[in-house]
Amino acid sequence: MKSIILVSDQKVNDHVGEYYDEIVEVPHQPMADSIEEIAVNVRQKIRQLWQQDVDDKERDGEPVVHAFLDAASPFNAMLIDYQIVLRDEGVKLELPYLETTERTTQDPEAQELLAKLDGRGS
Repeated sequence: MKSIILVSDQKVNDHVGEYYDEIVEVPHQPMADSIEEIAVNVRQKIRQLWQQDVDDKERDGEPVVHAFLDAASPFNAMLIDYQIVLRDEGVKLELPYLETTERTTQDPEAQELLAKLDGRGS
């Protein structure tokens, strides 16, 4: 298993003493134009970690990259998307900080629309 953390530049000190194979420091308040560059970098690092884990002869179990997050929500959405996209490449990316990647809402109007889209509504 390999690990990566995306951490806000204002929260880096909160993780002193923790071990990750890769640490990506991201802006606390990301701007739209910087997220794309960060996303490309993060995807490349995840692929590299995956390959390192595949090549590790002493690894127990199947190769996997665990991603952790202590940063703004756009980075969470990015990691969830990468979990899906990279799966098609055979890369197993897990997000242990999340209980589920299912997107839910408590808004009754949104729930009604989702039910209609799923064919469950009237």
